[in-house]
Amino acid sequence: MIIPFPNESRFEAATIDRLELLGYEYANGRELREHPDFPLELVVATDALRRYLRARYPHARLFTPQVAVG
Repeated sequence: MIIPFPNESRFEAATIDRLELLGYEYANGRELREHPDFPLELVVATDALRRYLRARYPHARLFTPQVAVG
């Protein structure tokens, strides 16, 4: 069996396959961009990201998590 040379496209496809096996639903980014009212919360776990930013950068007072997340 010949294993194909790894590249970004194969890595992305494998990652999407793994996430779908875990129950995630794939959404094409180009299609999402066509809808400016698409809720960010469906793509980014904003609450989890805010918690991570606060824990990772407790000393950073130059930005609020809302600014970093949107």
